[in-house]
Amino acid sequence: MKLIFLDVDGVLNNHPIFKKLADSHQHTTEALDNECIARLKKIVDACQPSIVKIILSSSWRFSTEHIETLAFRLSLFGLQIDDKTTLKGNHRGTQIKEWLEENKPRFTEKRKFVILDDDSDMLPEQMSHFV
Repeated sequence: MKLIFLDVDGVLNNHPIFKKLADSHQHTTEALDNECIARLKKIVDACQPSIVKIILSSSWRFSTEHIETLAFRLSLFGLQIDDKTTLKGNHRGTQIKEWLEENKPRFTEKRKFVILDDDSDMLPEQMSHFV
């Protein structure tokens, strides 16, 4: 099993997208860049898509509207959100660690993971997985 802990803001969008939306008065849930999603798809495809799970670690996980928008946009690329982290820990690294510990029984095979995020609030032992 291969896991991708996915942040959205700064990973699937960027400042030019936000500026374009602000200039056109569009809603921020439209702030997803197809080129960035295509890069995520390329990563998934390189890792055997059938064994990759996308775990949403972004603050987008707290909004049903954001999750639905993200799920729809990812589906256009053949991708899906498989789970999300919770807000038990104080920062994202702790939340990812807790998700890994809580879900250990669900996965019997060795797991490899990557953290796609634009913020480095990860635990020291996670830094080799952080992109």
